[in-house]
Amino acid sequence: MATRHGRLSRTPLSPRDPACLTGPALVSTVAVVAAGREHAARPELLRLADGLLTDAVPAERRRRQESVNAVLDWLEGFPGEGWQERWLLSGSDAAGRTWGPRDLTGHHRSLLTAGLGVLIVVRAVRPVYGWLFGSRMLGVYAAYRSHNQPAAFADLAEHAARRGFAEHEAEALNALTRMVIVTGKNLTDLGTGDFAAYTAARKQTGRKVTGLPFAYDLLRGIGGLPGQPPTLRQAQARGQLTVAELVDRYAVACRPVRDVLVHYLAERSAVLDYGSLEDRKSTRLN
Repeated sequence: MATRHGRLSRTPLSPRDPACLTGPALVSTVAVVAAGREHAARPELLRLADGLLTDAVPAERRRRQESVNAVLDWLEGFPGEGWQERWLLSGSDAAGRTWGPRDLTGHHRSLLTAGLGVLIVVRAVRPVYGWLFGSRMLGVYAAYRSHNQPAAFADLAEHAARRGFAEHEAEALNALTRMVIVTGKNLTDLGTGDFAAYTAARKQTGRKVTGLPFAYDLLRGIGGLPGQPPTLRQAQARGQLTVAELVDRYAVACRPVRDVLVHYLAERSAVLDYGSLEDRKSTRLN
């Protein structure tokens, strides 16, 4: 596979950015990734990728760099102003497990998969729910929780352990992790609309929606979902959703597009009844 390691994305690296990791993380330190790395330059992503490793041997670090470079080389073959736009234009979300270049060798497939996992953890790429449901990104969810809002996710895990529902704990944690990956939100910014979108996407794939009521309970337990009903069942039965929640049921991948839709529909809501608003939202998103 041809490489273009000297090329940079359009957004330059700012040396004043405190979230940029300038070297390998110490063994006793958790490298925390800042939000919004869709426009990060290649050197910044490589530093972040290296910072995710702790106490790694040189060969492991070289393979990590190789895998990230491989997936960035591939994504640079698509137009777009950032890695997320290039990912969307690649058609990979719809391709599922067959994403990526055709006729890959096992070695290159392994490299791309490992590199993409890193880009997900550092929040440079955000696949849709359907893609995440069908892909076996081993260790990506746990790595994401370790390097993005680690304190909040640790509180979540501690709260789950106290509740004693071990059979639902892993699925609940993974469901919330998928939500923040797809939406790009912080954990405690998730709302009932995000739960509705997750439920709809899960059902669309024919998979059971397990662990979600527990996930809702856990999120409330750490201060999330303020002002919302105490249980997911009550939230789902409460009736009308806000404009933002209506839009979020469709899990719009591009945040600026989602915000434009919310703004447009919020303005129209002043002259439309709820049923008409629901129809207008469906028309705009389908």
